Amino acid sequence: MKAIHLVTPDGRVFRGPEAIVRALATRPILAWIVPVHYLPGLPQLLNAVYAFVARNRYRFWGKTLGPRECPSGTCEIHGS
Repeated sequence: MKAIHLVTPDGRVFRGPEAIVRALATRPILAWIVPVHYLPGLPQLLNAVYAFVARNRYRFWGKTLGPRECPSGTCEIHGS
């Protein structure tokens, strides 16, 4: 729940902003994003922004439930 994960066919795992950049880079028109992502200081800035948005995503988009709350109770059935 803290970050999106991308697993490549060769088994490499990327998370957070890098996962998003790698996914977007699979489209030829967006391939330029990967080198831009690695400009000095940009990965650290993007990681901080991503972490902030991830922590506050329910508040930003008007949701009242947290990541561990389940209104239907099915989370308890699955042991989450």
